[in-house]
Amino acid sequence: MKAVVVILRPGAAVGELMRLAKSIGVRVEPMHPDTQHESLSPYFTVEEIPDDRAVAIVDTLRASGLVESAYVRPAPSAAKKP
Repeated sequence: MKAVVVILRPGAAVGELMRLAKSIGVRVEPMHPDTQHESLSPYFTVEEIPDDRAVAIVDTLRASGLVESAYVRPAPSAAKKP
């Protein structure tokens, strides 16, 4: 499973992003839900995306005009042993 990071375009409505996400079968959640800080509030995540759908979802989000950026979150790297 993959996760997608979404950055909402300045001036775009969160409700519109939510409707778009619902129309493509995903759920968008604020990355920083407990903050009102303007530099953090545009960040959202989409979790638990099947690997074979992640790129198509990113492409749809990017094409919407609501999104400044969207990308598949890189997998965490394994810790290196000394």
